Amino acid sequence: MEGKNPLVWKAWSPYWVGALIGVLSWFAFASAQHPIGISTALEHTSALLTKGVPGACQPQAYLAEKQKEGKPPKIDWEWMLVVGVFLGAYLSSQLSGDRTSEQVPALWQARFGPQILPRYPAAFFGGTILFGVGMAVLGHGPGTTLAAYGEGRRDARVGLVGMILGAAAYVWSYGPLRVWAAQFGDGGKVTVPQVTHTSLWLWIAVLAVLLVVGATLLERRYSAKNATEQERTI
Repeated sequence: MEGKNPLVWKAWSPYWVGALIGVLSWFAFASAQHPIGISTALEHTSALLTKGVPGACQPQAYLAEKQKEGKPPKIDWEWMLVVGVFLGAYLSSQLSGDRTSEQVPALWQARFGPQILPRYPAAFFGGTILFGVGMAVLGHGPGTTLAAYGEGRRDARVGLVGMILGAAAYVWSYGPLRVWAAQFGDGGKVTVPQVTHTSLWLWIAVLAVLLVVGATLLERRYSAKNATEQERTI
């Protein structure tokens, strides 16, 4: 039985965690006027690494554009968040005793088997080239990949390397991609409410309802599935 100290719990309520992350985002917007994120920090890390490459191999177009925007790649608070997520996951896994050296996740094993191949190439490919689909293949997003790495999951290490290399590929190809995209015109930063001529709050409300309904349905589905599995074992 877990004690009263929440630092040694193996799991927290996802609703409380989600609420606390929301409160944390308030402070991020209030203090830095920037949302909480990790993917940009990975992108900047790749850009900083390429700055050490001599001559034409440097991503000049990317660096020049970011300098023009007043957002040159640098080590800032967002990069410190990368370190914090990793260290937090590591300390949590140590305190709770929930650390793992799992090489292949259980969900992947159930579908494709326990072999490291093709799990590691899939994690690398998902982290490097794809994003939405890649997160499904890898099993983590940018932030949760760092957390999984901190917990000791070995496949997350491969995915993290893939993310950094994928960001580096984007940084290097920024110039040609921008030239190619320019032929389609520049519509600026257009939002869905602007295109549909509707209120921003309407979309926020719709998305909030969809998220709550989706989370409720998923929880009921997996609760029923777990109950069925427990009955079978009995």
